[in-house]
Amino acid sequence: MARLLGSFAAAVLLLAGCAGSYSDTGRAPVTGVSGIALIDGGCPVLRAGTSCPTRPVVARVSVLAEGPDGKAVAEVDTNAAGEFRIGLAPGRYALTGRAADSPTPAKAVAVVVQSGRVTAVRLVFDSGIRGPR
Repeated sequence: MARLLGSFAAAVLLLAGCAGSYSDTGRAPVTGVSGIALIDGGCPVLRAGTSCPTRPVVARVSVLAEGPDGKAVAEVDTNAAGEFRIGLAPGRYALTGRAADSPTPAKAVAVVVQSGRVTAVRLVFDSGIRGPR
């Protein structure tokens, strides 16, 4: 019984560490990720030597545990400026997301979270608009 209680308490603490986000608590996490979601500007015509600027985008960011099963461990919505913060336990994760302005999910970004550190992340979405080739 004591072993079961101890396992339950450890699971609750682990989940509490994985689930916190800036928007939920009003405080920045001590360990986790902080980032911005961006989408390409969708420039159909580009001149040589120019680039298509990105802009912030509202999105839902998903955090997946590293490994073959890739289970979702947290989700958070960005603010209007595309910013997000998620408290996570130290470990390896993949971040991806969905935005209404993008026909495809963001390309997954591999992240290593270290104890006592917040790792900066940029999630970039594709607008689907292509210029001439």
